[in-house]
Amino acid sequence: SVIRAEGSTRFDYITSLFRDSKETLWVGTSGGGLRERLADGGFREYTKQDGLSSLLISAIGEDHAGVLWVGTADSLERWSGDRFVSVETPDSLDHNMVHVIFTDSRGDLWVGREWGLTRIGAGGMQVYGVEDGLASETVYALHEDERGDLWIGTTGGLSRYRDGAFVSLKRTDGLPDSGIYTMMEDDRDHLWMTANRGVIRIAKSQAESFWNGEIDKVRPALYGRSAGLRSTECSGGLQPAGFEDESGRLWFATVQGVVTIHPDELGPPRQPPGVVLDRAFVDRRSVDLYSPVELRHGDGEMEFQYAAVSLMDASDIRFRYRLDGFDETWREVGSQQVARYTNVPPGHYRFRVAASHGAGSWAENEAVLEVGLLPRFYQTNTFLAVVILGALLAAGSGYTLWTRQARARRRRLESLVAERTRSLKEATRKLEGLTRRQSDFVSGISHELKTPLTLIRLYAETLLENVGSTQEKRIGYSRIIVREVERLTRLVDRVLDFSRIEHRVKRYELQDGDLAGTVVDTAGAYESYLKEAGFTIRLDVDRPVPIVRFDADAIAMAVINLLENAAKYSGGSKMIDLRVRSRNSSVVVEVQDQGVGIPEEEQERIFERFYRVASDPGSGDYGIGLFVVRDVVNAHDGRVEVDSEPGRGSTFRMIFPGVAT
Repeated sequence: SVIRAEGSTRFDYITSLFRDSKETLWVGTSGGGLRERLADGGFREYTKQDGLSSLLISAIGEDHAGVLWVGTADSLERWSGDRFVSVETPDSLDHNMVHVIFTDSRGDLWVGREWGLTRIGAGGMQVYGVEDGLASETVYALHEDERGDLWIGTTGGLSRYRDGAFVSLKRTDGLPDSGIYTMMEDDRDHLWMTANRGVIRIAKSQAESFWNGEIDKVRPALYGRSAGLRSTECSGGLQPAGFEDESGRLWFATVQGVVTIHPDELGPPRQPPGVVLDRAFVDRRSVDLYSPVELRHGDGEMEFQYAAVSLMDASDIRFRYRLDGFDETWREVGSQQVARYTNVPPGHYRFRVAASHGAGSWAENEAVLEVGLLPRFYQTNTFLAVVILGALLAAGSGYTLWTRQARARRRRLESLVAERTRSLKEATRKLEGLTRRQSDFVSGISHELKTPLTLIRLYAETLLENVGSTQEKRIGYSRIIVREVERLTRLVDRVLDFSRIEHRVKRYELQDGDLAGTVVDTAGAYESYLKEAGFTIRLDVDRPVPIVRFDADAIAMAVINLLENAAKYSGGSKMIDLRVRSRNSSVVVEVQDQGVGIPEEEQERIFERFYRVASDPGSGDYGIGLFVVRDVVNAHDGRVEVDSEPGRGSTFRMIFPGVAT
């Protein structure tokens, strides 16, 4: 059968499927409302005339009494017997989209939404968020296991609810990706989840060990292109985004089609690949790979090039290596295929390298090369004895003076060598961190662009298909479209400003004027956007304030960046203070929140490009907002300060000098 809204010239997208306890099939569409499959094979249509607030159906479920519940782009709906009735919940914000509806074994109804997780039961309604322990406010997937634990997939990671408390796993804890779209469990107590990097499988016992403090990170299996996926980016946000059929086979949705797997067909884990050494250099000289190496010590530089031996897709192969006698632990380097060492002292060393597939075990058949750096004569104890003997024969006093000088030189040399080694390691660490943050920045910006574009498309189609809807609904849809366009504009402006600043082509047009007025106007223009997310700006402005020479557009961008930063890290508080103060001959602009705060050791680095606070990498900030703020303030000969304490919020302060009169 083909499902299409009556009178429509286009086919509706199927957004949701659900079979109730009476074996009736219910079909949700992207603009044609809800369909019920009848016994004769036909369909009954439910639209706004039947009480639906929106014709975009995102989730369908059933409670323990057999009552049908429907999630739409606008609200949560319940079938009352003859029509659908909107259910007001504590998180019923305007256009708070429902992503998943689930009834647990206790009879409680759980609703995952764009802003929070709602529980509806005999005790009433309760809404949970990040402040309660959820990994993120946005909930896409719900699953209950045999023990009665509720597992929650969010855009910030995996959470579990047990005995009234939440615990979570995030990317920093070992998850390959933070966004979880759907979730299923096989008969081996493994959870299967989809994300933007592929299909993830994790043993519940492994998560339990992490939460009990028995391991420092989890190591789930990640299935990507090497496992047969055409695309690692999976789809979600609508229910269901995957299902288990009667045979136990699991089905998942991706952006390039459906993928399926049966856990029993996996077979034993893939054996880790072997490793071979391709080339090796000691003090820039190539050495033999098939016998132990012994050379006179030079600069102490070593380089080893290696590769994995695998006939399968090598895209998920990872390496680790160590130089016994020099390294204290293994160095896990991902897909990197070269190891470099500098300032290695004379001695006997063994270089070892091993590989693994993805999160699998490391190969036992390591590639090994023995390297001996023989000391030169002046590095031996014999040379030292000869020097001492000569000094004794020459003169006792000369010997004493010489040995003191030699020891001092040796200490200085050792100090210089150690300092150079630390500097090189620190430079390498910073470069690797910058590269990783740049990659996260590109990935995050792509996701930030995709989200408003998707909402604009959905609500524009809904608006076109429902031209006869009420003016209030049309205005609501239009406001969403305008809001998301403004969100895109701010994001593009921020990226362009960041690019101009990074390439040093940003130009500021400075004019004398009232800085306080520009700050007030900016706050007024941005206040409506924050109000939609539940935030309130408390404005406090001194009058008069000194005249400042400034670029109005740049100041507005800096203020918006600080307001967005306060909202992202607000924690449970929804109050943001914006103050303009006259201090001597300067103007001070302060933005204060009562959020999660910033650890003292990270406060010096938060203005670096791409830097994000390590305690909250899933906040949605990609490390450019505060970088832009610092450049704007510096261009005005001002300075920027931050006062913060973890758990008590942060105050960012921009100080601009007044014009001399």
